[in-house]
Amino acid sequence: MSALKRAVIVLLGLTASASAQPSTEAAKMFEEGRELAKQQKWADACDRFQKSLALDAAPGTKLNLGDCLEKQGKVRSGWLLFEEAARDFDRTGDSRAKFAHARAGAAVAKLATLVIRVSESSRPGLTVRVGSFDTAPQPEIVERVDPGTLFVSVSAPDKQVFTTEVTALAGKTTTVAVPALVDAVPYRGTVPQPQPMKSARRPRVLLAISLGVAGGLALAGSGVLALSAKSQYDDAFASGECESTEFGNFCSPRGLAEIEDAGTRADIATGVAIAGVALAAAGVILYVTAPKERGVTVTPAATSSSAGLVLGGTF
Repeated sequence: MSALKRAVIVLLGLTASASAQPSTEAAKMFEEGRELAKQQKWADACDRFQKSLALDAAPGTKLNLGDCLEKQGKVRSGWLLFEEAARDFDRTGDSRAKFAHARAGAAVAKLATLVIRVSESSRPGLTVRVGSFDTAPQPEIVERVDPGTLFVSVSAPDKQVFTTEVTALAGKTTTVAVPALVDAVPYRGTVPQPQPMKSARRPRVLLAISLGVAGGLALAGSGVLALSAKSQYDDAFASGECESTEFGNFCSPRGLAEIEDAGTRADIATGVAIAGVALAAAGVILYVTAPKERGVTVTPAATSSSAGLVLGGTF
């Protein structure tokens, strides 16, 4: 380990003890984070530092969390924390402010600069989004961003959204010019006209048949999936990737992956089968409860004193 790295570790370690006395839980989370950072388990270390910071916003914790995030490639997030820690140290006249400013300067050199010129920055309700965060609208916005591809979008009520893709390079400045937003296109759809009444039975019967067919296909598909899952499970043992013993099943990583995939397929097959049964049942219910066609019958009728027609039917 170089002398510079040892100095950084020592200074980061001293930040907790030199800050105001933290809560017991915050101190516990901080120490766990330090131990995890020594093991280079950055994701877990960052989690502990974030929990500690939520309980006690100590500048030393900000420095450690910033260092952890930078190690994960989240340079912008680390830089913001270094800047914040430096301001905290400046306010109290702490000598570690110089170290915090140095870390911030080193981090910002790895970032890209994005300049966004907004022609209608004073428009009510205007929102400017840079990548994953929002920024306050103003005529010229300057933001530091992580290098890579990101989207810049600008929106406002009753306006079409302006979006552009930007490739940001470390140490370089990229400029985006946002023009006046275009009016949103109003909806000009036609109002549906009432249709003549048709028989209520035929559509319901057709829907019932459709549901029945869909249910049958789903059940057939579930059977295929189930057979595929069973075959894959058996193949894992037949190929020697898994072995069944009196103590249980033992699998190689590849065999374990095949077993898990087979289990996933089996679960999907079960879900599809349940859906198929539900669809088929719904089809039967619709068919049985479909209204009967209304009809009119005309029957001749005659008596000794009269003759005529009898109208009959369901109304």
